[in-house]
Amino acid sequence: AYLAGKGRLTLQPTILIAEDEPINQMLMRAVLMKAGCHTKVATDGAKAVELVAAARDRGRPYSLVLMDLQMPSMDGFEATRQIRDLGISEAELPIVALTARWSSGCARDCRAVGMQDAVPKPLEVMALQQLVERWCQDRAPVSTICSDDHVGHPVPGHSRNKRHLARLLSRCASSQEIRPTPDEVRMALFALAGSAHRSGEHDLAATAAGYVPVFEAAASCDDFGRLARHCIAQLEPLGLRMPANDGDAPWPASC
Repeated sequence: AYLAGKGRLTLQPTILIAEDEPINQMLMRAVLMKAGCHTKVATDGAKAVELVAAARDRGRPYSLVLMDLQMPSMDGFEATRQIRDLGISEAELPIVALTARWSSGCARDCRAVGMQDAVPKPLEVMALQQLVERWCQDRAPVSTICSDDHVGHPVPGHSRNKRHLARLLSRCASSQEIRPTPDEVRMALFALAGSAHRSGEHDLAATAAGYVPVFEAAASCDDFGRLARHCIAQLEPLGLRMPANDGDAPWPASC
């Protein structure tokens, strides 16, 4: 939902991510870097204020701030208030709220401290891509899929690509000791993105493509499992049918 205003133009966006959750940091950095943006992470509001002030003093201000509303030490509301108190206007630096608890009251609070837009949690790849297009409008629209003259026609292998990715993600998110590698998942996402695009399933294609760089950045086992669950949650509503549980233990809460 828009809070106010329109995006400004910037050639090479540098985006500050103020977020304390590692998985959300990984997702946003991967998607934004794929879109051609530079990124910097602040794990709490106080650090975000410090980085914004330092960037302005260097003459290299941020193009956009993604501000989580609930962070340790200093929340997003207070951080935004302090940034505006530095004399940094909404026109100079748009600030976008990240929140899982959106309401009309929250919208009023965000506007009151000087935020311009909001992205709901759990974060979606397409929402982040659209955010870049909205606030960094002189860049080409984010697209990782090539055009195809046969969009909408049945595509051989598309159903197989869906099943293959669903099996890989299910194994990643389970408690199995032997899991697919991030590279296996990345290649399966890439294949599905292409076949989904040619089949006319554009939302599925864009979301799958958005996760390709995210899985390239996946490192630890714990992060990998949690990331797989996040990916499943985004792709299932778009047509990815997960396989029935084959007797594996339930997904551990730590993932």
